[in-house]
Amino acid sequence: LCLSGNNSKLIFKGSCIISNGTGIRIDDWHLSIGNNFYCNSGCYFKLTEDTVIGNDCMFGWNITLSTSDGHNVIKGNNHVSMQGPINIDEHVWICSNSTLTKNSYIPKGSIVSQYSLVNKKFSGTNLLIGGIPARIISEDIQWQR
Repeated sequence: LCLSGNNSKLIFKGSCIISNGTGIRIDDWHLSIGNNFYCNSGCYFKLTEDTVIGNDCMFGWNITLSTSDGHNVIKGNNHVSMQGPINIDEHVWICSNSTLTKNSYIPKGSIVSQYSLVNKKFSGTNLLIGGIPARIISEDIQWQR
């Protein structure tokens, strides 16, 4: 766990299990984790924007959350924004080896299939999302622990 800057916060809103080998780096922002969160091993969160994980979420192995591309980009004389928030609604299952990048949103009750790259906001609920880049594969799905 690395909290850099004066404003970094890791907020737990209930029970949480984070397995060994998971790294969390928060650079002057907040990570809020809802109740009943389970995170398997080998995950990595690099957060340079506020990130919210809702209640009753489950992460498989090797999940990456990255709110930034990591370095500054200049076009002409202008700084190009290379970061944005990640928001994960309630009761979301992110399957192993998936990556969520800046400006991603996963809606309530959804599943992100294995080896997916989520790089945008999805709307609706109870979606099966997957692929590189991720797209909606199915709607009106349910999942249980």
